[in-house]
Amino acid sequence: MQTTNIQNPSLLSSLSTAVQTLVATPAPASGLIVSALTFCNKSSANVTVTCSIYNGTTDFYLAYNAPVAIGDTLVLGGDVLKVMLTNGFSIRGYASAINSVDFTASSVLFT
Repeated sequence: MQTTNIQNPSLLSSLSTAVQTLVATPAPASGLIVSALTFCNKSSANVTVTCSIYNGTTDFYLAYNAPVAIGDTLVLGGDVLKVMLTNGFSIRGYASAINSVDFTASSVLFT
C-alpha cells in the first residue's frame, strides 16, 4: 500500500552563486511531488536565478537567468507546475549574487 507524507518545506536562507542541490533525490521506490518553488530577493539589487531538474548528468531548466526584482519573489508552481522526482532526479539552482535570495520548496513524498 502506498503512503503519502507531506514534507516540511525545503529551506535555504541564502542561495549560492554556484550550482547546488535545492531538493534532494528521493530514496529508491519512492517519489516526491514538488508543488511550489519560491525564490525571494532580499537584497538591495536586482538578481537572476536559475533552477533545473537534474537527472544525474544533465540539467533541464525550469528557469534560466530569470530576473527577480528588489523585494520580489519568483514563484514556480502552484496551480501551473508540479514536478515529480524519482530516485536519481533532483532540483538544483543558483543565484547571480551571494546572500541575496532565499529559497523554499513544498512537496509530498510517496512511499
